[in-house]
Amino acid sequence: MAIADANYKIRYADAGYQGRISDGGVFTSTDFYSKVIDGKLNIPKPSVLPGISGVSITFILVADDAFSLSSRIMKYLTRVPTEKDQLKLSFE
Repeated sequence: MAIADANYKIRYADAGYQGRISDGGVFTSTDFYSKVIDGKLNIPKPSVLPGISGVSITFILVADDAFSLSSRIMKYLTRVPTEKDQLKLSFE
């Protein structure tokens, strides 16, 4: 498992877990995960991005479905929205 920054530079890597353990299980057993959850990494505080006034953006890790969500870990859209999803959104 590896974590890369926005420029695809690997910032953290961990290897040596049994193949039967999921990526999410490997991640939650690392020191890196503990530091993310405990807020002990040097992750920048939310800030306003250039060109966007008044909206603070939180810095996060983007993960796939193998990882659980938290205030610092988000998932990208892993499936294409269906017509049913669109209909539901239009009524909410």
